[in-house]
Amino acid sequence: MLYRRSMLVFLDDSGDPGFKVAKGSTPCFVIALVIFDDDLEAEKCAVAIKELRRTLGLSDNYEFRFNGSNRDIRLAFLRWLVTCSCSWMQLRHALRSPP
Repeated sequence: MLYRRSMLVFLDDSGDPGFKVAKGSTPCFVIALVIFDDDLEAEKCAVAIKELRRTLGLSDNYEFRFNGSNRDIRLAFLRWLVTCSCSWMQLRHALRSPP
């Protein structure tokens, strides 16, 4: 018997991988992944994010971004993240200008 397993994977990047740090590229490039084993867990996560926004007094359309968010918002999001039924990872690469 063949079993099919599906999962949802969301990917986001931050930074500029142009490798031209001396000309304005960011010194780091980051890729983050969030992986859900099933659709229901992803839906639960979306509802929980909406509830977190409301708890923090943010609009339903507020986008959690570490760059530009204050420390309290970042910490609240990270505290929530560890309770979520998902896997996540972050890949970070420090860029250097070629000699």
